[in-house]
Amino acid sequence: MTSRYRRCARPRGMEPREPCPSLLRRLPMTTTYTAVMFDAATGAQNTYTFSTETDLMEASRIRLVEAFMDYVDHVQLPKEGIRYDVQTALKNHALGVVTATGVLKVQRGDIPFMVMISRADPSEQVTGS
Repeated sequence: MTSRYRRCARPRGMEPREPCPSLLRRLPMTTTYTAVMFDAATGAQNTYTFSTETDLMEASRIRLVEAFMDYVDHVQLPKEGIRYDVQTALKNHALGVVTATGVLKVQRGDIPFMVMISRADPSEQVTGS
């Protein structure tokens, strides 16, 4: 009798309960981030959680800020149609934090902001040198 399910090509010595490496490569991996945004005008603070299909912490700092702003635009404020200008974006590799300052442009006016973005799961933290 033959099985119609494909078997995992496990390396020698791999336990049967461990996930198959060849199957894991095909699964889409997502990285979850936490962003804390401060409104410079009022001092208000909001915390957001969003995910991306790739690890943007390893990409440029602006790509991570763009992914966060896209999340804010489409999920948090879909009726606002936000625009933004980033004036400064810094990445602390040792802590795994991107900090950006700029102006959020919404229908009710311009709002100066500061946002700090890091991985939501500290165990995903890549230690840098």
